Amino acid sequence: MGQIETGESGNTIERVLAKPKTVAIMTDQSVSMVYKLVADGTYPSVRIGHSVRIPLDKLRRVLSRLTEPTAGGAANDPHPRRRRPAV
Repeated sequence: MGQIETGESGNTIERVLAKPKTVAIMTDQSVSMVYKLVADGTYPSVRIGHSVRIPLDKLRRVLSRLTEPTAGGAANDPHPRRRRPAV
């Protein structure tokens, strides 16, 4: 995730920041969901002028923390889904 080739020399550099649209593609989420997760603080972000960028190293840490199994299971989910009551 996040390497850029720099021409004929074959050198690559590591991408440091990504646009919300790029993060949406990488995480298979909608762009609006990425903006919501940025707004509520789940995803780290920086503002450069009017642009929002997401630091990829911090995003990787957040995603690995969110996907680690925990003793509490779904109780620790920061975004629980509503469930219908059993009929």
